[in-house]
Amino acid sequence: MNTSNQNNLIYDYIDYRLFLKNHICEKKLKNPRWNYSLWAKQLKFSDKSSLGKILQGHRHPGEKIIGKLVTYFKFSSKEEEYFRNLISLQKSKSDLGQGLQIIEKLKQKNYRRKDLNLDLDTFTLLSKWYHLAVLEFVKLKQFQESRSSGSGNEMDYDYRLIADKFNFKVNPSEIAKTLELLLRLGLVEKNQESGELRQTYNEFKIGNQIKNLAIQNYHQQTLSLAKEAITKIHPDDREITSKTISMNFNKLTEVKKFIKEFKEKFSQKFEEEDSETDAIFQLQIQLFPLTSKVNKN
Repeated sequence: MNTSNQNNLIYDYIDYRLFLKNHICEKKLKNPRWNYSLWAKQLKFSDKSSLGKILQGHRHPGEKIIGKLVTYFKFSSKEEEYFRNLISLQKSKSDLGQGLQIIEKLKQKNYRRKDLNLDLDTFTLLSKWYHLAVLEFVKLKQFQESRSSGSGNEMDYDYRLIADKFNFKVNPSEIAKTLELLLRLGLVEKNQESGELRQTYNEFKIGNQIKNLAIQNYHQQTLSLAKEAITKIHPDDREITSKTISMNFNKLTEVKKFIKEFKEKFSQKFEEEDSETDAIFQLQIQLFPLTSKVNKN
């Protein structure tokens, strides 16, 4: 019933669905006739469509199905725990706090994935709006002016002073943790002689398995900030506008390309890399259909 090495590969995944889909691919390579229905029968599912719904992202496995999958793959207790955490992570999309708790739990366990902590740290980077804001703030003169009179070899920045610079609530302890995270990811480096922190301008990459979940969480955070900015930020200091249009759905790819090019041109024209920079801004663009696609037939 179980491929001998399949359960050892569970640690290579952060997306449980990808793990299941890859198992199906391996089975089909050995037996082209192997399919969802056959696997559902082996798993003794009462509803054969359940497996398809899970793999297509329409639902998550319940306790009975999880138990059958654990038995099928012959997971050890530690592997089962990891597998259950992956499912919980996907279920937590609408609850960022719960998702972060699961991330911390995964990081604390001694799983056999060398790059697991790096993937999870990158996920964490996008889990709070202020992480990338602090990364940009490091470039500002105000950041270096926030240094206290500690030793040059210590991270002696005044986190409270930095937190007070933000228009939206962020605690000094969160600033400290953010800088530690940026250092781990190599996005910020410390001068060993002066102790100053500087941006490295390195690009960060996030694994495809958690990319969508991480980006969704980030957008949820920044959209909440935009909503708050309507009443919190003076109109002279912000630009919030929208337009409702009718458009051919087939032009969506062209429109998305247009928006991407606009963002790049906007950044090239207005983003400062010198002492002229004195504030951090958030640019957001949302485009989504208000109606379903009309059938012209």
